[in-house]
Amino acid sequence: MTDKTIITLIYDLCNARRLFGPDWNARIAAAHELGKARVVSAIPELQAVAVEMKNLELSQAAIKAIGQIGTQAGYKALVEDLVANNPY
Repeated sequence: MTDKTIITLIYDLCNARRLFGPDWNARIAAAHELGKARVVSAIPELQAVAVEMKNLELSQAAIKAIGQIGTQAGYKALVEDLVANNPY
């Protein structure tokens, strides 16, 4: 995967929009692709998307992508973010 492709996917993960709001399908697809390609540099953005909880399917895709990437630091940071942002 090229650097340009990675940059585009990270942008789509965080910012993909349609005329009237977020393009959830594009954001979910980007999370899947980043996880499949095991893009370690995308972990901070995936963590942010996982805890924003604006779309359950997107949060699940981001969490799955972090799992596919498989770094201990990614797991630890995600759990800390989820605990810190837990509304309950």
